[in-house]
Amino acid sequence: MKYNKENSWNFIKFNSIHNVFWNFIAGIWLALLIVLSTPWYISRLGLELYGVLSIWLVFQAMMSFFDFGLGATIIREFASSKADEQGDFYKQNLLKTTEIFYWSIAAIIFFLLIIFAVFFSNYWFTFDKSANINIIFVMLLMSCTLFFQFPNVLYFNGLIGLQNHRLMNILQITGNTLRYGMGSLILFFHNDLIWFFSVQTVVAILQTYITRYFLRKSINYTNNYKPVFNLNLLRHSAKFSRGMAMTSIAAVLISNVDRIALSKILPVSELGKYAVAFTATGLLQLGIQPFYRAFFPRYSELYSSGEYEKLKHEYFFSNKLIAIMIISLGVICFFFAEDIFNSWMNVNDLSITRTFRLLIFGILCSGLGWLPAAMQQSHGWTSLHTKMIFGSILIGFPIMILAIHFFGIMGGTVVWLIHGVSDITIGLWLMHILIFKGELARWYATVVLPPILISLPITYLSFLLKPHNLGRFENLLWISFTGIIVVMCGFLYTIKKK
Repeated sequence: MKYNKENSWNFIKFNSIHNVFWNFIAGIWLALLIVLSTPWYISRLGLELYGVLSIWLVFQAMMSFFDFGLGATIIREFASSKADEQGDFYKQNLLKTTEIFYWSIAAIIFFLLIIFAVFFSNYWFTFDKSANINIIFVMLLMSCTLFFQFPNVLYFNGLIGLQNHRLMNILQITGNTLRYGMGSLILFFHNDLIWFFSVQTVVAILQTYITRYFLRKSINYTNNYKPVFNLNLLRHSAKFSRGMAMTSIAAVLISNVDRIALSKILPVSELGKYAVAFTATGLLQLGIQPFYRAFFPRYSELYSSGEYEKLKHEYFFSNKLIAIMIISLGVICFFFAEDIFNSWMNVNDLSITRTFRLLIFGILCSGLGWLPAAMQQSHGWTSLHTKMIFGSILIGFPIMILAIHFFGIMGGTVVWLIHGVSDITIGLWLMHILIFKGELARWYATVVLPPILISLPITYLSFLLKPHNLGRFENLLWISFTGIIVVMCGFLYTIKKK
């Protein structure tokens, strides 16, 4: 059957964009919670304890080491399996098999973190001599929180694979609201991390079991059929799982190697400064996740059904959408960096703003490579993206160590910069040799160039016209209004050129 571009556009409009929309709602809500809670956390805990809190986020990300690619496998298998009774039985058996792995791995991680807490935590962190921090007990409670958070990733991935993004994001919004809301409330009464992580553990338990309930319900999990543990279900996708496991390990390393190195080389207060700069990039990162979540299962579905022309059309359209979003946000953050920190947290530290700008550039470039990586993964090709990340780490790590010694926290951005630039140059060139051959020039011309040409002049004009006597709230309004104009102009251009 001849491919109909207009029909494909209609499908994208009412399905994929619907999923992106719900992912954005959850992302924007999370960004709002982070923006509101971070200054409160720092004011109540101080930079040292906030630096310890950032280590929780590092450990949370590092748990992906132990995912072994099963989360991505669930997404791909759920997306490509049939929506009938046999398909439901397959999903139920696959869920039963993978969740036994997840909970077993969570228990192993829990004991490893306890060992770290008891034997190593006092020797790893460098605190001010006057600080009174029971780091061992804090680490024990952190371990409990992570134990219950880890399996929740599996259940979220199951909902993503079913492309039920509305339900998944409602559950995520609820969980994040409880996590940040209860965390902020408990710090009002007790400004220490022991109470904070006690609350986080309770929230993690609730979110994981509620998400599990809704996923089971979505695949018609009833007492009429008892799912079985079956390793054969994982064997046929073992190569893909191994590849995604290596990708996850590489992604976790590159996302956290900077803070791990900084936590060892510099005082925890400097780690806190870097954590502030990294947290501020969250808005840009939240503009990336919604697209990957929406389009990876969609790519997998189209590839498995052999609809290659429709897949190509959706690939370019989705890449244009993500480029408009993150390039626009990146340009705005770069120009208005000082205003963002002054308005958000009343912080005027040159090292933080410079670090923020470098991180923005590196994360922006790497973000443009997320959907090409998703396309590779939908084809079962996981090695290229993994090798690119590991290559950036191997080249960037020794340079980063030297840069930290000479330039302080700004040196921690080196690996991000190398990864981002290499991903959208060498990585894309190698990908387009095998997938969509001969389309690399078109990718740069239609994906990257338009949002740059749209966002730069509008943002620069706004930067020049902004009054210097604006208050903190008025500053944020000016920046937000500029962002809305830039993003909307980009989206209108993209839709017009569909």
